[in-house]
Amino acid sequence: MGHAAHPQKLEDPGKIKLPSWYFGLAGVLAIVGFGTFAWALGQDAHRAWGSYLMGFFFFLSVALAGAFFVAVNYLTSAGWSVAVRRVPEAMTAFLLPAAVLAVGVFFGSHELYHWAHEGVTDTDMLLLHKAPYLNMTRMGIFVAVAFVIWIVLIGWITANSRQQDKTGESKLTQKNTYLSAVYMLLFALTFSTVGIDFLMSLEPHWFSTMWAVYLFSMLMQVGYATMVLSVVLLRRTGKLDAFVNEGHVHDLGKMMFAFTVFWAYIAFSQFLLIWYANLPEETAFYLKRLDHGWAYVSLALPLLKFVVPFLILLPRNAKHNPSVLIPMCIWIFLVTGMEYYWIVMPAVTHHGPQVPWVEALVFCGFLGVFLGAYGFALSRHGIVPIKDPRLADSVHHHLV
Repeated sequence: MGHAAHPQKLEDPGKIKLPSWYFGLAGVLAIVGFGTFAWALGQDAHRAWGSYLMGFFFFLSVALAGAFFVAVNYLTSAGWSVAVRRVPEAMTAFLLPAAVLAVGVFFGSHELYHWAHEGVTDTDMLLLHKAPYLNMTRMGIFVAVAFVIWIVLIGWITANSRQQDKTGESKLTQKNTYLSAVYMLLFALTFSTVGIDFLMSLEPHWFSTMWAVYLFSMLMQVGYATMVLSVVLLRRTGKLDAFVNEGHVHDLGKMMFAFTVFWAYIAFSQFLLIWYANLPEETAFYLKRLDHGWAYVSLALPLLKFVVPFLILLPRNAKHNPSVLIPMCIWIFLVTGMEYYWIVMPAVTHHGPQVPWVEALVFCGFLGVFLGAYGFALSRHGIVPIKDPRLADSVHHHLV
């Protein structure tokens, strides 16, 4: 805080101008993706809605990862991250269209959720006991409350951050610290219930007490991949030369590496605890994913999602080398998409894996919406929080 006056002496880089083709590409992706979804509804509704759920939850996770990064850095008074904060702030812009897209999941509930069918509890006593929780009214209320909390609190925090660019008031940083404390507590509760509602309830007889943490590990791994890729590409514009250096990229790369390891730890722990207990109501999830050809996907996931990025990102120089980071970020996107495919499709389609061209194209539709929201938020405001009192700490953060 001793450098509070210094950031104002730095030249404001202003707004970032995205390439002219950027929003056109986002629009094409959205049209192709949702057009494919509409076509697939007439061919295989279960596969269409499964693809929809995969794309929706993937990019919801990316947006929430940005919100988590912003909140945790305010809460810990972190100075190093200030210069790159506009990237995760822009990632949260997808939360508003995600709230609208969430309604689609409810329209597809009969194809996605066995427990959503009327009269299912008449022949299934276990679902009868779970009926107070597993019902669309309760799920709709919980999801709506979650989105209101996320959009209001993160919207408030980002609005304060952008207001500070105009006023320079340090009290806005303090206010965001308090708001971040509230957000972090509510995020833990809401993300847990939303993860159970949208994904774990695809297997209504199954449960895992580690599910929320497992989804969180996926969220942070792909979230950091998004931030790393964005910062590396934005540095090439030259707008961030005075603010972002290899030290920032290295720290983001380290966090992406760390959550790669964390994902492996949580994923294996969940599998091990369920497998050695050998309780039928718990092992059903993994048994289904070891049958009808899914075993190949199950065995490939640890190799592709942990071993490959772990070995490639392990060297120190790899964590700030764009030639390594860019392909690794894209790799993490792809294998995380594969993991959502592994989570959703065995429960929805009840057959073995297929060439996922429908899933990939529908995923592109959500990618287009995300890119549109993200690009709009990123280009609308200054690319650096120029009057944040901790910006000097961030500018002087270097690779050691």
